[in-house]
Parts: sequence; structure tokens; C-alpha cells
Amino acid sequence: MERLEERQMMAGDINAYISNVGYGIDTLYIEEAAGQAGRDNSVFVKQMSDNTIRVPGTSNADGSISLINGKQYQDFTITKDGSNIRPMRLDVYLGRGNDTVDVRDFNRDGGTFFLHNVSINVRDTSGADVPDQDSVYVSYVNVKGYNNDHPAGRIGISTGAGNDLVSVNQVVAESPYYYEGALGIGTGAGADRVEVYNSTLYGNVGIGTGLATENDVDDLKMVNVRVVGDSNLDVSLGGGNDTFSFDRITMDKVGWFGKFSFDAGAGNDTGSIKNVTAYSVKATLGDGSDTLALDYISAQEMDLQGQGGTGDKLSKKHITVDKVFESGWETINGLPALKYGLVTTTPTLTTTPKSTATPKLATTSLRR
Repeated sequence: MERLEERQMMAGDINAYISNVGYGIDTLYIEEAAGQAGRDNSVFVKQMSDNTIRVPGTSNADGSISLINGKQYQDFTITKDGSNIRPMRLDVYLGRGNDTVDVRDFNRDGGTFFLHNVSINVRDTSGADVPDQDSVYVSYVNVKGYNNDHPAGRIGISTGAGNDLVSVNQVVAESPYYYEGALGIGTGAGADRVEVYNSTLYGNVGIGTGLATENDVDDLKMVNVRVVGDSNLDVSLGGGNDTFSFDRITMDKVGWFGKFSFDAGAGNDTGSIKNVTAYSVKATLGDGSDTLALDYISAQEMDLQGQGGTGDKLSKKHITVDKVFESGWETINGLPALKYGLVTTTPTLTTTPKSTATPKLATTSLRR
């Protein structure tokens, strides 16, 4: 009996309420209840109907259940802003503790409300940034900007230090101003896993899983993702022996936009970039013994940097790129970089033939 009571104490209670922030915008706040700071929380947020949002508490890892306003769940009924569809913001702030947040099924074509902005913050903001294990799931969610004064149309997720999981699937985020950003994910220190699947993002996308000075093992996967308009994709994994996989990433080739930028940081990193269309593709692998595989890349420019360390391996095929810059690789397609003429200290640009035929060896050096 005493052990059961201890387990129940671990679950933190949650306050959930709606407040109008002006301009016809309502915000659904989900936060730790008074006196519950730092406890483990688990919450589910789901659109039930055209005008109803349900917020139930769910089981934590130890089996204890978070209560919502002292109950198992709380329903919220949304009304129109006069004759207009009401924009809704979702603001989840749970802070320290092993928290789980699951947001889903906000993709109904209703006439009462739409999600205007989603912010999920489960990191320790006390200044200590105590490591914990957080899990955030966002699936089948549409987020739309409102107007030029309140653009939003963004999903932001922050988990802080610890071994965290962030999973985004079947999401559409539309920002009227592309530079405002459609998706931002920050997981901080720890061995984190980030997954983004089957989503369309009208705005900049930024993902960071740690700092360059850290030495953790992160895993990132992006599959079947469109980044639309005057927008860029920027991914940074920080230090550590990380793994990554990009597959079917489509970006608009618009002037200086449509840039795919990836920085794996220091460590022995391994991964692939496949089936990518973009204005430019840049991959920086950092210090360490790294392995990068490219397949079916279509872009105006491509910059591939193995950087420091030894044993950096680059493989590439089906590349349709106008300008290619390569440096810091020991082997390319299984052959020593010397076989590609990468011997002088001045990097130069070369043109890769637009065909699937085997490219001729470069006659000028790209090796630093």
C-alpha cells in the first residue's frame, strides 16, 4: 500500500483553462497545478468535434495518472468570434519532470475554430536545466496563420536536457510570413530522438538536438516532408556520435530560398540524404570519422564537408546538381579522394553532369 501511494505521488496534477488574449483569439493553457512543479505529467489534447477540445490526463511511466482540474478529463466548448471562425492557440507549459504531451486530430474542416499556434514547453526553466525524459507527439494537426498582425501558423516544441523523444506526423503548418517559421524543435542536451514524417510546412523549419560542446547520441529522421515557399530547412545535431536519415524532402527552388542545411557536429556521425529537391544542399559533418550517403539529389548547388577527423566516407549517386563543392573526405564512392583529384589546398567549384552516368574524375582539386 505504501509503495502504491508513492507511485501516485509522482504524478503531477494539471490546470487547463481558456483565456481570451484579444483580437478574437482564445488560448488553451495547460500547465502544472499549484504545488505540483517538477512532478511527472502526462496529458492528451484532442479535438473531439467541430467545437469541442478534450484534455484527459494519461498514465505516466510508473502507472500513475495526471488529473486535469482535479478530474480525469476536461472538455472545452469553443464558440465562434461573432460570425467568424475563432483562431485558437495551444500553450502547454509543464516544466521540469518526465512529461508526456500528445496532441492530435486537429485537422477537421469545421466552422467554429482553427488552431492558430502551438507551443509545447516541457523543459526545466529554473536555470538548472535538470535532465529528464520528455516525450512529445504531434499528429494529424493543422495550424494556420491568422492575419498580418498575428501571423503565427507555427508549431514550437522545447524539451530541454535529458533523453527526449519528439515525434511529428501528418502536420500542416501555414505561416502567412514564411520567415516566421512553421516548425521549430529544440531538445537540448541528452540522447534525443526526433522524427518528422508526412508533413507540409509553409515556413522556415529549424531543428536542434544539442550544442556543439555536448557528447550525446542523437537520432533524427525526416521522411516525406515538404518545405514550401520562401523557406529554408536548418538542422543541427550538436556533438556526439549521431545518426540521421533524410528521405523525400521537397523544397521550392525560389531564389535564395529553398536551402537545405545540415550540421551533424563533432563525433562519429552516420546517415543518409536521399530523394531531396532543393535550391541548395549543404551537409557539414564536423570532426570525427563520419559516413554520408547521398542518392537522388536535385539542386542548383551542393556543399559537402567532411571537415576534421579521419576516415570520412562519402558515397553519392543519381546527383543532378549544377555546382558541387566537396572537401575533407578520405574516400568518395569507395575510392581514395586522391582518385578524384582532391589534392590541392584551394577549394574550387566543379560542375556535375546532369545525368545518371558515372561522372568523370575532376581535374582540379577540392581538397583543403
